[in-house]
Amino acid sequence: MTKLCWLAACWLLSATLVFAQNNSSLSNQIATEASKAEKAAAALLELCAATPKDPDAIAKKLEEARAAAAKAQELLGEMDKNSPLYDNAQKSAARAKGHYDAAKHTAGGMALKNKVVAYCDKEKARLDKKARNEELCEGEKGTAEDLLDTVKSRAETLARRHPCDSSTVRSELTKYLTDRHDNTRCDRLKDWIEQVFQCYDDTTFFLPRKALVMRVTGRFTGTYTFGRPVALSVEPSGLMASLYDPGTADRLFETLAGEYFLGNASGPLQSPVQLDGQYRFSPGLQIGLLFSDRWEARLGLHYYRVEWEGAFPVTVFPFAQNEPNTLPYTLDGQLNASSSGLMAEADLVWYMSRGPVRPYLHGGARVPVSSRQESKAELAGVPLKFEIEVDRPPLSPFGGAGLQWVIGKYWLLDAGVSLGAGPNGDLVPALRFGVGLRL
Repeated sequence: MTKLCWLAACWLLSATLVFAQNNSSLSNQIATEASKAEKAAAALLELCAATPKDPDAIAKKLEEARAAAAKAQELLGEMDKNSPLYDNAQKSAARAKGHYDAAKHTAGGMALKNKVVAYCDKEKARLDKKARNEELCEGEKGTAEDLLDTVKSRAETLARRHPCDSSTVRSELTKYLTDRHDNTRCDRLKDWIEQVFQCYDDTTFFLPRKALVMRVTGRFTGTYTFGRPVALSVEPSGLMASLYDPGTADRLFETLAGEYFLGNASGPLQSPVQLDGQYRFSPGLQIGLLFSDRWEARLGLHYYRVEWEGAFPVTVFPFAQNEPNTLPYTLDGQLNASSSGLMAEADLVWYMSRGPVRPYLHGGARVPVSSRQESKAELAGVPLKFEIEVDRPPLSPFGGAGLQWVIGKYWLLDAGVSLGAGPNGDLVPALRFGVGLRL
């Protein structure tokens, strides 16, 4: 029994000595890795200060610092946390990581490239799952894979040109991704680019939203308004007064060579004279600001014109009653009125998709910035002193829907219908076409 206890004690002592020796060895190895990381970081400082810079040597020293820090952390995980040497070993591992962080800061462009490559590889591995979940079709998946490979290639090229400048590498990658985002017409691919490349920390490349969506658009537009404006009415009393105005009456007696009265063979005119109107084609200009992928604010200036015309009967009794072809007859006087000018409008547009063909809804208000109302009346070529009252267009809301087609990088066509108050104040539908540029 005594011999057994003695053997157990010896084994325990031996195991303790081996374990302590193992912890001591691990601690020494961790210190060695920290020293390697420190030397690599110091060498990087010299390499990045040199001109010209050697990207291969910089990449090698950065990898040495990374490998040393990773090895130190791995060895620390093998140590017994209760060992008296653990605290010193932990400090050495932290020192190795600190040197690697300093190396990444020194060789910022190369470090960013490493992170970009690793990130793109991880996202590429996730594309199969997205295709299985039908988040992307096979064609979209292939385009996404090509984009990830291109980003990796660009990152490697940029890192060789700017191994110690992460800001330049990040800026160039951002420009490339922004351009790819702007020129991607597929909604699902555009969403995928935003999800994958949006900024998620302060050390990687990112895709700024403002750079993507702040675009100015300009259009030439043409508007056709359906229907007819509200008819104008002229009272007979006003026409009678203008027909028998002293100066006008003398000219009419001479031109008509006879007496006359307002009316026809059935008798004097009793009911108001109606003037029917029509809307003319309206050309214009429009400027817009796309402040997101789906929202646009627009300002426009359009020329409008509305015209009305009507006729009133006048019966003439020639002076020479006994001569041939001098029987009483009826002729029509002409009434014309118009309203024209410039109409300013502002509206907000919501695009329902982000592809090349984009349906949209919009709403806003319009107001005249200049307006001119004209009217005239004449009988047998003789102008009458008579004015027709035409109202100035009011401030009015409008809304509608349309479809925009983006052609290439800059051109766009759109067409839409809207419902709102016309220049005469009545509620009318309108069709508008536009062609323009996205700047």
